[in-house]
Amino acid sequence: MCERLVDLALVLARRTEQTGGISADEVRSSIYPTSPNTDAADKMFARDRELLQSAGLAIAGDNRGIYRLVTDASYCEPITLDADEAAALVLAGFALLDEPLFPLPLALRLALTKLSGLLGTAAAGDGGVLRRLAGTARLTAGDDEAAAGVIMPETLLRAVSERRVLTMRYVPAPAGTAGVASAVTDTDRVQSSDSPARPTDTAAAAIRTVEPYGLFLLGARWYFVARDCVRDGVRTYCLARVRELSVGDKAGAFQIPDDFDVRDWARLPFEIGTEPTRRVTLLIPAGHVADISGLTRGRGSLSTAPAGEPDGDGTADDAMEWTVDVRDTERLLTFVLEHHLFPAPHEHELRAQLVRGLEQVVADHG
Repeated sequence: MCERLVDLALVLARRTEQTGGISADEVRSSIYPTSPNTDAADKMFARDRELLQSAGLAIAGDNRGIYRLVTDASYCEPITLDADEAAALVLAGFALLDEPLFPLPLALRLALTKLSGLLGTAAAGDGGVLRRLAGTARLTAGDDEAAAGVIMPETLLRAVSERRVLTMRYVPAPAGTAGVASAVTDTDRVQSSDSPARPTDTAAAAIRTVEPYGLFLLGARWYFVARDCVRDGVRTYCLARVRELSVGDKAGAFQIPDDFDVRDWARLPFEIGTEPTRRVTLLIPAGHVADISGLTRGRGSLSTAPAGEPDGDGTADDAMEWTVDVRDTERLLTFVLEHHLFPAPHEHELRAQLVRGLEQVVADHG
């Protein structure tokens, strides 16, 4: 039922934005295709509307049988969270990360990733809840990792806030594995594996002395951005690959650049994966262009879509083309659906994969 309610809410929101509403007939065919008859489907629709309304979504219907989402009465005003509020919200999310019955695991990971910018930015503050969160949430730990001595995020947060230099044994990513590439310039680029270090990897660890600038969460793993004191470059490291971390005695040993923002270093979910990096082009409909910076996070390149190019809503007038690197197609398709994007017309294989995925969902859930 939970998935059906989510589908109904998304359909109502989408069709309200596109055409001003959706007919009861279309709701029956798209949401309740297996109902034995019209009366049964109408009863389920009425019950589901009540459930959605109890959750805060205002749904209106007219005498023509057209239903729409009343956006002004449904959506909250923008909410600004301070560091402790964001940390408390993330802590609640952690409890559901490994819950097999939670219906929206990918959406939860995406939400936690978005909140991680606040976590990293606020590390220099008092952050009482933030510190308790970091000390409690072992995002990277399995039994083998715990036995190997996984470093907890709390240590990094304290080092960032107190400006203490770190000396660590860092296990490099094995050749050919996926990673997070983080750089200011190409010469500073380094890849950190998305997979945690195994105990047997420790022998390959290299000594690194770094000045930590910030911490962020991506794909249910912690990463931190730091300046390598020997190589004199700012890089991203995967916390799960750190061993034998030592925190310097001197507080205030370095300064974080005024223009540093850890959110600039966080990547999009589909930029981590085991696939070879490839570049794809997506269409951002005109209705979403206003939030384009939050959507793309400055990744990839943007251009105006060719006049008349179809974007799933008809034509792409005032739409944008977004070209971005991808290393995980499944995560990309999830991102496309969650943000109402469309593969560009020339992305034939990506479009075919999206159709196959949707057909599989229909086959699995009827």
